[in-house]
Amino acid sequence: MLGLALGVLGLGMASAAFSGNTGSTLSLASTSLNGYAPTSASATRTSGTACQVTWTPAAGVPAGVTYEVTDGAGGVLATGLTGTTTSVTVGSGAVTPTVRVRKNLWVSSTQTSAPTCAAAGPDAPTAVTATLGDGQLTVAWTPGADNGSPITSYTATASPGGASCTTAATSCVIPGLVNGTVYAVTVTATNTNGTSVASTTVLGAAGVAAALYGSGVNGNGELGDGTTTQRTSFTQAGAVTTWTQASAGSNFSCMVRANSTLWCVGLNGLGQLGNGGTANTTTITQVGTGTTWLAVSAGSGHACAVRTDTTLWCWGYNNSGQVGDATSGTNRLNPTQVSVPAATGWRQVSAGLNHTCAVRTDATLYCWGANGSGQLGLGDTTTRTSPTQVTVPATTGWDQAGAGDSHTCAHRTDNTIYCWGWNSVGQVGDASTTQRLSPVVVTGGISTWASVWAAPYLQTCATRSDGTAWCWGVNADGELGDASTTNRTTGPVQVAGGATTWTQLSTGATHTCALRTNRSAWCWGRNSNGQLGDGTTTTPRSSPTQVATLIRARLAQPAAQ
Repeated sequence: MLGLALGVLGLGMASAAFSGNTGSTLSLASTSLNGYAPTSASATRTSGTACQVTWTPAAGVPAGVTYEVTDGAGGVLATGLTGTTTSVTVGSGAVTPTVRVRKNLWVSSTQTSAPTCAAAGPDAPTAVTATLGDGQLTVAWTPGADNGSPITSYTATASPGGASCTTAATSCVIPGLVNGTVYAVTVTATNTNGTSVASTTVLGAAGVAAALYGSGVNGNGELGDGTTTQRTSFTQAGAVTTWTQASAGSNFSCMVRANSTLWCVGLNGLGQLGNGGTANTTTITQVGTGTTWLAVSAGSGHACAVRTDTTLWCWGYNNSGQVGDATSGTNRLNPTQVSVPAATGWRQVSAGLNHTCAVRTDATLYCWGANGSGQLGLGDTTTRTSPTQVTVPATTGWDQAGAGDSHTCAHRTDNTIYCWGWNSVGQVGDASTTQRLSPVVVTGGISTWASVWAAPYLQTCATRSDGTAWCWGVNADGELGDASTTNRTTGPVQVAGGATTWTQLSTGATHTCALRTNRSAWCWGRNSNGQLGDGTTTTPRSSPTQVATLIRARLAQPAAQ
């Protein structure tokens, strides 16, 4: 038998012995094959019943040599693997796999061991939902398989910020969230064998359902009150009291209800209402029949919205590719999905004048559309019709974008703010009036910024973690709120009054409104059309003026005012 084996192998084997083997393949062990055993091996649990074994081949493995994976105790898990194979998935429990080489009846006596492929943790939870709440999200899910060991706990996590809740039940409440912010939510399960991979990401927005109010210009019915009458005081938009989020563009508005339906009203000549036509309407009209809409952003003539399944959709004016469907020149009268770089994975979007920027769940930032002033932040002035990644100062670490007229600002996870684009009156905030084609950090080295809003014209405002509000850029109508009408080109100035309870800001073309923690609403800037909502047309107001209390859902002010 030995002479026959040596003749077939032709490898000059000097000795051989039967190896222990509980599999069905007869094997002989030989030291002459040891030099071809893999140099290293690893094992990774891929599911409750599967373990992926991966190895690094030795150099110069001759033809006819195959690989064999055992369970570390002599049992063969996989055999006959060609010499070009470097991994295999085997079905077993907790094992310490080894990899050896074989030629015909002969196997190497040297076997390369991989770390133990530990018993499986649970599968990821499924059917995750995130339901809106006042400063919180209620997250629920369906358990995955426990893979033989009872699940002891679940953890739901919201990003940005990392707030979480842990429970043994199948739902919990994530507290400490900011109303109006869209969060990416995942859930993991844990048992004695480990923690699952994260569930599929879903989106949820903190906030409450409430009536919707607006003030100012209403010539196209954009306030949604069924008329075209200008309003100098905040006036309710219809009788519905279950609105959760709203955004006003140039003479049109869009909003989301608690049942996750999407609605728009006002000017529609460019298809910006997303209802398939171009007729204006003074009645708030539903966009399609979808019931998974979460948040919408209205720009100058186009709008974009994210759904709970992390998809992104845009519609309306598309002269510069701002809809993001790889075309330009053709307006989109219905929501059109943005599918680059992927159809899912979007978290937050901001529609500007003729460009759009959006943040993905992996904290990357993409922009597209008009770029004549460098507002896409890509280092050039070339228009893009599909989303293109912003890579300065880093490819990841973004959590909020604000697209303005021809400039853009974005907040990063390290609590810095970067801006870029048109900078004629210092709206970029880098203490200059130099156009910036790539992101630059807002002056002062501040790393305590909480959020940022780029106006649809020439100013920017932001809040800090201490509750203060700051603005910079044009100030001809007092829109910076610093008790002056002096443009600020040297960087952020604090909003007058010294308040430390600001939570949200909304910037219009020439005015600004904000909320405080006590739910009072304050506005400042131009008021020629009653856009401040204080019952007058006295203008300008260069310091915050209180206009309403118990505001729970805010309407971003029209860009045209």
